[in-house]
Amino acid sequence: MNPKIVSVKQMREIDRHTIEDIGVPSIVLMENAGRSVAGVIIKKFLRARKIAIFCGGGNNAGDGFVTARYLFRENKLVSIFMLKKPEELSTDAKTNFEIVRNLRVRFFNVSSENLCEVRKKLKQFDLIVDALLGTGTKGEIRGIYADVISMLNSSKRPIVAVDIPSGLDADTGLPLGVCIKAKMTVTMGFMKKGFLKKNAREFTGKVVVADIGLLPLYK
Repeated sequence: MNPKIVSVKQMREIDRHTIEDIGVPSIVLMENAGRSVAGVIIKKFLRARKIAIFCGGGNNAGDGFVTARYLFRENKLVSIFMLKKPEELSTDAKTNFEIVRNLRVRFFNVSSENLCEVRKKLKQFDLIVDALLGTGTKGEIRGIYADVISMLNSSKRPIVAVDIPSGLDADTGLPLGVCIKAKMTVTMGFMKKGFLKKNAREFTGKVVVADIGLLPLYK
């Protein structure tokens, strides 16, 4: 299998093959992903100096933490907004959280109680990075994630989505209720088949496919 367009199931198998069969550490793929996102931002959003990165709890969040580190190296003023506590993060994401915590990056916890405060803070940023949810998301987006996605969409700030706009079904290209409307999506490894569906462009914006070192199955 050496596809250019993949389903969620195929992408999961490519990830597994690269990590388990070939032996590439998952945290290396995360490093490559975050560096790729930061590179696109630096190249395509030249005037963006103040950048807000919204992170969930999975590996998508880990990509966001790595992105923050590389943006910091380029003298960007980075703030990270977290929907999960550090102890709730995936293993690789937590490792990268611990790294970026050592930098001069501001952290904010996001909850239902402080959404109004967070909404006000968004006015000071030039760009938002969506690292909330990944391609494995299923079912209608609810709760704090739905509230944050709606808030980001109404912020009138350009959004760069990490791998996939949070709330989009990567197979069907349909929103799972509420969905990030990105200016650009940096997707990892291969184009997701849902991105080619008629209505998906409204959510993905321009799609950039980043090479993060995945090794497809050749059959």
